[in-house]
Amino acid sequence: MNNLKAFTMLEVMIAIFIFSTGMFAFMAYHARANAMMFDNESSQIAHSLAINLAEEINSLTMEDSRDLSEAGCLQSGGLCYDASLGSYFDKGNSFVGGPFDSFGKPVGGGSDQPFMFYRLVTMRSYNEITQTSNPAISQLGLLRHFEVIAAWPSRDYPSLKCINVGVANCNYVRIPVVKPISLP
Repeated sequence: MNNLKAFTMLEVMIAIFIFSTGMFAFMAYHARANAMMFDNESSQIAHSLAINLAEEINSLTMEDSRDLSEAGCLQSGGLCYDASLGSYFDKGNSFVGGPFDSFGKPVGGGSDQPFMFYRLVTMRSYNEITQTSNPAISQLGLLRHFEVIAAWPSRDYPSLKCINVGVANCNYVRIPVVKPISLP
């Protein structure tokens, strides 16, 4: 009698099933890890862009801070886009305005690329924040609270333009900067 040892078809099918189940689990883990890395990288880029603009604001003199706080777009709790603020910072032509692409590089006037980063600035006085009434010439009356906001779309909505605060499916990083201004 011939005594051949071989796998039966059932054993091969069970082995293929076990292997494919493991591979599906690995692929699901890999896809989730890639999504988490993308979200983390986007957050880091936005944070870097926001910190850069916050440092520009922080480096302003008291007179320049006053000029910035009197910008038309910042009045009445408005939003300014960073590109419109270049004249307040651009003493040495080094200010780079947005929006920015997915690598954090400026694209100038805009683009239809996915995953664009936008920087926004708001400003409120100390009196508005604390709901107090300090004289305009007091130390507290001269404080301004600038908030730099970096906004970018979530992974599921890559073409969404996050040019306002509170837009659904947009991510935000907020950096506060408190600066005194000089008297006019």
